[in-house]
Amino acid sequence: MVRPMVVAALVATTTALTISRREATEDELSTIELAPGVTQVVTEDEKFALKNTTAPRSLVSKLSTVNMRSELTTFWGFYNRYYTSPYGKQASDWLLGEFRAVVSSSGATRASVKAFTRSWA
Repeated sequence: MVRPMVVAALVATTTALTISRREATEDELSTIELAPGVTQVVTEDEKFALKNTTAPRSLVSKLSTVNMRSELTTFWGFYNRYYTSPYGKQASDWLLGEFRAVVSSSGATRASVKAFTRSWA
C-alpha cells in the first residue's frame, strides 16, 4: 500500500511540474547537472526531452485514490504534525519509514532516505 501512495505522489508532482516548452535560439545551450559533480551541456530541445519523458505519464493510469486515501488516513491520524510536538516527530518517523520501505523494496542500490535536522527545528 505504501508504494502506490509514494508512486502516486511522485507521478502527481512530476505531472504537475511539467513545463511548457519555451522557444530558444538554435545556438542556446544550458549546462545541467546529472549527478553531483557530473554536468553536461545540452540544447534546449535536449533539455525539454529530459523534462517530458513518457514514463511518468504512463504511470498516471495506475493511480488509485483508494490506496492514496488509505495511506493518507494514517498520516492524518496523528494528532498534529507540528515539528516541535511529539506527534510531529511520530509523523515524521512514520513517513521516513514509509519512504525507506519504498526505496528498500525498489532494488535501487544507489538510492537512500535519511532523516536530517533543520537549524530552525
